[in-house]
Amino acid sequence: MPIDLLPSFVTPRLRELSLSVYGEDLLKLGDALWAINKIVEIKGLRLEKLKLVCLGHVPANLDMALANLIGPNKDSIRTLVLLDSFPRRSSIVNHSFQNLKALDFCIPWVDGPESIERMKAFVGGCPHVEYLRIHPELPERNLFDFPGLRAIFAWHLLSFEVLSLFGARLSKVDLREMSEAWPKLKKLDLLLATIRSNDSFPLTSLADIGVAFPELEDLSASFFYAPNDEPPLRSDQALSSCTRCPLSRLKKLRLGKLPLPERQDQQDSMARFLADVLPPGLRIERKPHGAELSNFDPLAKAKTAMTGRDADPKWDSVFQRVEELHGGVRIWVGMIPDDSGNVWF
Repeated sequence: MPIDLLPSFVTPRLRELSLSVYGEDLLKLGDALWAINKIVEIKGLRLEKLKLVCLGHVPANLDMALANLIGPNKDSIRTLVLLDSFPRRSSIVNHSFQNLKALDFCIPWVDGPESIERMKAFVGGCPHVEYLRIHPELPERNLFDFPGLRAIFAWHLLSFEVLSLFGARLSKVDLREMSEAWPKLKKLDLLLATIRSNDSFPLTSLADIGVAFPELEDLSASFFYAPNDEPPLRSDQALSSCTRCPLSRLKKLRLGKLPLPERQDQQDSMARFLADVLPPGLRIERKPHGAELSNFDPLAKAKTAMTGRDADPKWDSVFQRVEELHGGVRIWVGMIPDDSGNVWF
């Protein structure tokens, strides 16, 4: 709705508020400033979820209005969504969100000590964040090279999502640091961040991820099969000295770009490795890529949804082999619905 109409719908009982501000449109900017000031005047308002979309230059008077809106609600806000550049604004950084549980924000590449200190101050003011979704805004970078981002290791995360079509590289050192900081992580979503070929993981990294995050239940990432790096499967060395089925608690696996090797022996090897690292009865969503996209068949997709079998016969054969190695326990292949009810975001 037009933002100037928003105050007439806001009552003290409102718990969720979403605001979109476009700084390049002076008329809409004036409407936004008026509307925010009107909302601030409402007595007893205690927001629990606040979403701010600020595009373009935001002047100081609007930043102050946002600060006046956030101030009385900083102790009640449990979910904060900031879909603009990282909260450099004083309206955000100068507040302490002691009860914040879920945070969704964009991260531009802003170098320098001031940016690092601002990030550290922001993280320190939100000590109880457990659900984090970030949007890096620059390609060709290691994720934790973003200035100040390592400050998030102070949080005890249960869910970590990286949503970026620019890609975001993660090294084994990064995974180790993440696992040390977040040993109880249950959801890890790197699908968009690893969709580019130079950012995806070797398939054998599944074992490393399982060892790093033993409580992981939901994993999304892109992988590639590297036969030259292939370990001797079904041996202790194959699983990096970890126990069998390191992803024993995994319930959902979303596979991004993962080309199937051409040779049958390599497909068999892949099946054995997947049977080693994955638990029986898993739900798998495999994203089509390359030639599959150009040959997309809606009827095949509908069949997959009904039968829970992969539409690609070769992939279906790999998954059936995994089932055999799991004692016949069925794998369900197809789109995995979001059954979380979007509680936080």
